[in-house]
Amino acid sequence: MHSSKKNRSAANPFHQSVAHHASPKGRALPAVSPFRATAPDTVIQRKVGFEFETSIPVYAGGKNIIAKNAGLYTGANGLWHITPDAGNIEFVTEPFEEEGEKPETENLVDTIGQITGFVSSLDTLNKAHTPAQDTHVEEQGSDDDYDEMFARLQALSSPPQGLPSGKDTLTPPEEEKEKTDDGDDDLFARLQALSSPSEDFPPGKGTLTPPEDNYTYLKTVEMGTAHLHQGEDVYVKKEDNIASLSSAAPQVTGGINLENVSALIEKSLTTDVLKGSIPMEESRHNNDAIFPQAIAHAGEYMRAIGQHDGIDTAKLQQLVTLIYVYLLSGQEQSGVHDQAKYAFPMMTRMNFLAIYNTLDGNTKNAFFPELILTAGGLGHNVPVYAYGFLDFKDKEARLQEIATKEFEEKSRFLATSFGKTILGRSVEALISSEAAGLPTEAFSSYLSQNKERIITAYRKDNDDLNKQRITPERGPERLAWLTQLQQQKDLMSSAPVTSGMFASSPAMGKYNKLDNDHLERPDKLIQMELRRLKKGVPPEDWMELALNLFNMFAEVQNNLKK
Repeated sequence: MHSSKKNRSAANPFHQSVAHHASPKGRALPAVSPFRATAPDTVIQRKVGFEFETSIPVYAGGKNIIAKNAGLYTGANGLWHITPDAGNIEFVTEPFEEEGEKPETENLVDTIGQITGFVSSLDTLNKAHTPAQDTHVEEQGSDDDYDEMFARLQALSSPPQGLPSGKDTLTPPEEEKEKTDDGDDDLFARLQALSSPSEDFPPGKGTLTPPEDNYTYLKTVEMGTAHLHQGEDVYVKKEDNIASLSSAAPQVTGGINLENVSALIEKSLTTDVLKGSIPMEESRHNNDAIFPQAIAHAGEYMRAIGQHDGIDTAKLQQLVTLIYVYLLSGQEQSGVHDQAKYAFPMMTRMNFLAIYNTLDGNTKNAFFPELILTAGGLGHNVPVYAYGFLDFKDKEARLQEIATKEFEEKSRFLATSFGKTILGRSVEALISSEAAGLPTEAFSSYLSQNKERIITAYRKDNDDLNKQRITPERGPERLAWLTQLQQQKDLMSSAPVTSGMFASSPAMGKYNKLDNDHLERPDKLIQMELRRLKKGVPPEDWMELALNLFNMFAEVQNNLKK
């Protein structure tokens, strides 16, 4: 619920905080005027979408699904879907905006209601102890006729009288093999393989055994349409706690006009969206100075360039404000993050070049990279990230990659007495004990056949050293980033920040142009993602949270400052 104006002090503490921060030259900065709500337009120009990240692992074919943006389930109204996020169920909605005959608030309520209904239904099914129905799905173009196989299995499952007592396979006695060998030996092997899944592998499509009772398939939840993942049905394990979703983390992305960046910052720091929590709660508690500092530095920059005719000061100031949010957040990193976007409490999904290119020529001429950094008291040739980002879970794969590359580059030297030490003592000992004296051709064959064993021996001696070669990425240098914008390149929306490694964040700067609203008005929208919403929100609170955030973005858009 929203805070009442009666409960707010006459002097907004957020604006006092902005006024408190001094410029690099020591001059006190004037307070920013409070944003005044204007009469809302007939249609509010906004696009607001939601994500609810859960801790419920999702599987297909016996494996946890790690596939970003894979569609696993589509809601009945077509306005939400399920995708795996880090292997867990994530609910994603379409963006909502005021359009059409049906008010979007109704669509939002309907959608969140369906999502929470899905959670409730899945929980009910997960608690059931009756076996699920057969999940057999006939795949087009299948080479196997399972009906025929089933009939043949039934005929063969009652062994002849001569079957030895205690024998638990379906294989007929040796003396009868000649009479029954019509391809059924191969059938036995296939049926045994199909009906004996691994511990974590539920019987899949086309098996003759119904699913075990410790799995719940998404297709059994009647809130929409389930989709196969790589030809397999998608399921969750009953042992996972569906009911509490104690670590569910909401996320919101809203479309706003560039001129409203500061308004979004204020609203995200002052709006009560759920039981006393505010959208930027975590950021505010950890470092409540970043946002007012960003606004204050942008004001100092605008004063430094002075007044000029023909400059769109509103857009320029808000672009510089957003740049400061990134620079200050990167500077205040408390340690290495395992994704690039985690350093930023507020993130644009449009790349900065697309935003920069909304400025007209005269306004672009007032964009001075060196002065932006100087006005913010920021070093020029310093990386954006203080500590950087590195996928810790990917470190093992990186070590294996380094070891494989070392082997491929240096294996040709291993045949020489000196060269066999080049990959370490463990490799030397292995080769000396197994391949000493082999002729050249035989030695090459030995290396090829024992590649993995040699790489393992190399890693035994070199992993500790190679860990030092796996260093976090720290992004572009500040001055280079801002200067390259003028050269039509955004270094914060390219490798390694948004591509090139698992720790990158493709959502950062994903879009090369701003959004149109549904009325195709000339003022475009930038997608702003608020990354630090309250964690651990239970499903029963998702509706209230979504409605309050939806209305918050409406207030931001109605506070347009010209």
